[in-house]
Amino acid sequence: MANVINGGAHSDAPIDFQEFMIQPHGFSTFSEGLQAITEVFHALKSVLKKKVSAPPSATKGFRPETRKHRGAIEVILQAVKDAGYKAGKQINLALDVAASEFYTGNETTSSKEQRQKLTGDEMVEFYATLCGKYPIVSIEDGLRRRRLGDVEKTDRQTRQQSPARRRRSVSSRT
Repeated sequence: MANVINGGAHSDAPIDFQEFMIQPHGFSTFSEGLQAITEVFHALKSVLKKKVSAPPSATKGFRPETRKHRGAIEVILQAVKDAGYKAGKQINLALDVAASEFYTGNETTSSKEQRQKLTGDEMVEFYATLCGKYPIVSIEDGLRRRRLGDVEKTDRQTRQQSPARRRRSVSSRT
């Protein structure tokens, strides 16, 4: 897995989520998976040059000027396609949301994109919607860490929504 786009509280990028990552899937060797990551990373650089200003950050992921989570995901998916790979089959997505940075009291505020306060259930629904539309197989720190029930609910609902997560859960048991 490799971090390709950075945002969040510790970045000057306007995206709430801390990291957008790519994960190779189904390659025969580590070298083939690493090659896929490298090719997608270089394709992403080209896509971002055309669309937005995005210098690499200290952790080597790009910092695009988009404020939308979906915008960041879309440019990654374009890079996957441009590099000659299939999203959801050969390259999956993973997110480190760092949602603990969003909390004020018992509500989550996704201030840069959502501009509204969301409950844990509303955040779960938001993630389920993302996983239904995009090949997201992992969400790290998606909710306040002390809300274990919300974390378990997120796992259940995103697994139901995401074909990539369902395939992965079946293959990891065999």
